[in-house]
Amino acid sequence: KQLPIHINDVKHLMRTHIREKTSKTPQDVIETVCKYFNTQQALMVGKTRRQDIVHPRQVCIYLLREFLQASYQLIGENLGGRDHTTIMHSYEKMKGEKDSNPQFNKEIEEIQQILNS
Repeated sequence: KQLPIHINDVKHLMRTHIREKTSKTPQDVIETVCKYFNTQQALMVGKTRRQDIVHPRQVCIYLLREFLQASYQLIGENLGGRDHTTIMHSYEKMKGEKDSNPQFNKEIEEIQQILNS
């Protein structure tokens, strides 16, 4: 026999089992990616094309787009004033990596867990 659900039961369940999602900013994502890759933020938003900086920057672009649904324009502004077409290219490249690179997927999952905690 099923009992009717009371509104107080629902409120209690929501309070105890559903954690309120904190809103993250682009800066939160950038800082988290920098910590994860042990990269200086100044380098991340700078003009360097060193591979040890480019990869974290591209991961950051991917996460800003996927995790925050940030516009290409906004991502570019937050990453040193880069042109939105540069951001689009990096994002598309990383989307391709998602399909073919298990290491990339692992990095994305771990960073998202950090951002969600």
